[in-house]
Amino acid sequence: MSSTPFPAKLQPLAEAATKIAAEALNIDPAKVTVTAIESYTWRNSSLGCPKPGFMYLQVITPGHLVKVVVDDIQYEVHLDKRGRGVFCPANQAKTPPPLGN
Repeated sequence: MSSTPFPAKLQPLAEAATKIAAEALNIDPAKVTVTAIESYTWRNSSLGCPKPGFMYLQVITPGHLVKVVVDDIQYEVHLDKRGRGVFCPANQAKTPPPLGN
């Protein structure tokens, strides 16, 4: 995994996002570069990355927005506070302004 240096408390988030992105893209985790980690409050349980045809709980969900780059293409990994995460392709990301951040 390649990434921008982050404080030690953010390293688990960088590692989780790297794993999620690598699995989603079916690539070696070493090809994933984490470029940013931001605290984020999601508006519902889709974590800002809704899949068509699915219903989501309308509940405020604290977590993180992690930006990663693979082969010069930026993607997002959206995480909640419990460590659940979703890979969000650019065409699927619905990242509204954060709530209370």
